Amino acid sequence: MCWRLQPYTRGGSSVAGVIGSSAECLGFAPDAQLHIFKVFNSKQVSYTSWFLDAFNYALYRRVHVLNLSVGGPDHADLPFTRKVSEMAAHNVLIVSGIGNSGPLWGTLMNPADQPEVLDHFSSTPPPTPTSTPTPTPTPIQGPRRGRHR
Repeated sequence: MCWRLQPYTRGGSSVAGVIGSSAECLGFAPDAQLHIFKVFNSKQVSYTSWFLDAFNYALYRRVHVLNLSVGGPDHADLPFTRKVSEMAAHNVLIVSGIGNSGPLWGTLMNPADQPEVLDHFSSTPPPTPTSTPTPTPTPIQGPRRGRHR
């Protein structure tokens, strides 16, 4: 890969490196314009309001694809999940990691468990047709209404 890690970067930097490009290292979409929204602080803490601000700015900038290199179990965070649905209603393709918790009921991370989100996962070793997890909705498991993502 041709990208360089900066402090406090994770999967989003990898995605940007694969999509974007430079003269020395062409990405999959060399003409793409990348918008980077930082929604975590240096201690990996974030709040729903920070995501909502980033989503609103993405709508304002008319972003076509939004990659969320995040996920969490808080599918009951209604302002967040509703904004994700609103983004999709405005024809923004939302891509999000589904998590690494396994193919059991309720282990898929939000927002990848939402029907309007394109999810992705990785597996080691590569999945076989009988071991590939089948996406299932995250059940409501009680009053989990946290503000942290």
